[in-house]
Amino acid sequence: MFTAGIAMAVGKASVFKFVADDYPHNIGAVSGVVGLAGGLGGFLLPIMFGMLVDLTGVRIDVVHAAVRHGLLFAGLDALLVQSEGGAPLNR
Repeated sequence: MFTAGIAMAVGKASVFKFVADDYPHNIGAVSGVVGLAGGLGGFLLPIMFGMLVDLTGVRIDVVHAAVRHGLLFAGLDALLVQSEGGAPLNR
């Protein structure tokens, strides 16, 4: 549990490092939007997943993990393409 907490803290710090690098004049506003997105995701997603389990009777842990990782990798690739100006996964 402690290791997971450290990993999440490093991830959160890296997000705000990118905010500071990419938006130096609007750090407060962009940090607020990032925090809002995280808060809404942490509040709404568990409710939505609970409703899906109630409706379908199927636990979606594996599907959720696959979608989450797919979105993560697609987002990271898009960020790398935008920051380096190159083609996706063409390094």
